[in-house]
Amino acid sequence: MALKRALRNRSVSVAHSLSYQAPEDRLIPLKLWQRDRKRFIRDLNLPANAEAYLQPLEAGLTAGLAALAEAVQAGTVAIDGDELRLPRRPPGLKDLRVEPARQALARAIGDTQLPDVLIEIDGLTRFSWVLLGRPARSEQGEAVHSLQRAIHNGGIIAKHGRTTEQLVAISGALTLLTNIVMAWNTHHLQTAIDQAPNEHADEVLGRMAPIGHKHINLRGILSFDLAQYASSLLRPGQITNKERASK
Repeated sequence: MALKRALRNRSVSVAHSLSYQAPEDRLIPLKLWQRDRKRFIRDLNLPANAEAYLQPLEAGLTAGLAALAEAVQAGTVAIDGDELRLPRRPPGLKDLRVEPARQALARAIGDTQLPDVLIEIDGLTRFSWVLLGRPARSEQGEAVHSLQRAIHNGGIIAKHGRTTEQLVAISGALTLLTNIVMAWNTHHLQTAIDQAPNEHADEVLGRMAPIGHKHINLRGILSFDLAQYASSLLRPGQITNKERASK
């Protein structure tokens, strides 16, 4: 019980735990920060002091709260206890040009396999160059394995998603794969649009989102040689001449 209390009040930490690691373990190491602070700030395009960073945020927050107060007074937004209630937005007018344009772009992109998506985005982002020092080789599935190792270093036990670490690993994996698919869709949608720039109006393209996934095979392809089992699986009348010849 004493150890449980210590973990909860943060007087004891566990280095490999996301829930109970020390807060300073989440930060850049102090010596590295002291040595490269100016470079980090420059690379992230941040101001040199916290006040300069917070001022525009405070200004935006003040403007947002003022707009919220006006909306409450006008009755367009209601605050009920600790809940903010927004009116239901009426559905927009359906543009009949959107669906034909979506289908045309889908045909231009074509179908693909999830490993091919991973490999292509890996090449565009140079993920494996950073991780492995060379591009991934698709025939070995290295990009997939590298992504998996980056998402979660270790196995997820049988009771999936029971601990915070497992939930974070699963959520991070799903988020990463979702972003990869959206990036791939965006890249190929833009390629298809560039090939026929005047075919679809901007207001039509603006109503499309790169979230489709029916054209991506997420389950893989399983191939079986059933020739030697055809006589057991099929009735005699169903065995084709090709299958008889292969016996």
